[in-house]
Amino acid sequence: MSWPKSSSVMADLLIWKVRRLK
Repeated sequence: MSWPKSSSVMADLLIWKVRRLK
């Protein structure tokens, strides 16, 4: 599974958004 750093950053941003919403 080769995930580019861009994808990792996007996922991190998504998680941060969800955590902020909670």
